[in-house]
Amino acid sequence: MVHIRDYDPTVDGPGLLELWHRALSSGNTGPIWPLSSTWFNAISLDPRERQDHLLAEVDGQLIGFGLVQVNRNTPHHGSLLALAVHPNYRRLGVGRRLHDAALDRLRACGVQQVQLGAGAVNYFWPGVPVDLPSAWAFFQALGWTKAEHSFDLTRSLDDYQTPAWVWERLRGLGLDLVYADKAGLEKEAIDFVSVEYPGWAIYFVQAIGEGRARDVLLARRSGSAEILGVCLVESQDQRWDQRLPQPVGAPGCFLTAEAARNRGIGMALATLATETLQARGCRTSFIGWTWLVDWYGKLGYKIWQEYIMSWMDLNEKER
Repeated sequence: MVHIRDYDPTVDGPGLLELWHRALSSGNTGPIWPLSSTWFNAISLDPRERQDHLLAEVDGQLIGFGLVQVNRNTPHHGSLLALAVHPNYRRLGVGRRLHDAALDRLRACGVQQVQLGAGAVNYFWPGVPVDLPSAWAFFQALGWTKAEHSFDLTRSLDDYQTPAWVWERLRGLGLDLVYADKAGLEKEAIDFVSVEYPGWAIYFVQAIGEGRARDVLLARRSGSAEILGVCLVESQDQRWDQRLPQPVGAPGCFLTAEAARNRGIGMALATLATETLQARGCRTSFIGWTWLVDWYGKLGYKIWQEYIMSWMDLNEKER
């Protein structure tokens, strides 16, 4: 008999990670998506986030999991971060039971829209990896529809050199590229993002609140506090530490003021962010959840992974 129960963070962590590696493996080649316990716990089991994970077991043995998160800032949004079943127990309805129980759990928490993947606050993966084709077939059979594809990009920093044209394009614009802590523009940075793209404001609030204003890169008009662009620069990250040359840095949340776009400001931010990671000793730069493959490609970034994106309205699903 299969029993579905709640995840217990005090005892289930090691067993869940072991099951992750067994469930997301390919024959005798080992895990396709290996994870260290440190990073897995920090991202998917972060104690600061509400955890409503579900486990399936038989006679006390873990055979499946559905990782569920509710966004603390927008509680009507949630994530089915990952769902998998031990190979020996597939095609027995265990995955469907976990799936349905996960949606019921999210619905009971007040969630209206669910995304496959993503994570409620911390970035994990944005959707269903295309190198797990049976995973997408499973979700599609349960009513999920493909919305689009997105990509994770990487670039080695061992040989990175900035193309000269990046800085040449900025000549005459009267811009300074500075970090928020040096410029004393922490509040202005948050205000800028809150106006230009409110959904990202929480990430800048979190970074500055944690004392990481040195990671908030700004493009401002020279000699003023007027901000025209921002991004975050996360260095010494453990992202996919079993698959990428470490240390990894992750520039992200690139945002240019709508009135100042197409002038090279965004590319300049991406360039300085990449240079900063190199200077901080990172070997890999990782850009997650993007569609701008060709744009970042101008700096040498290449596709690392591709994902199928999907969302579900629980109100419509219920009907």
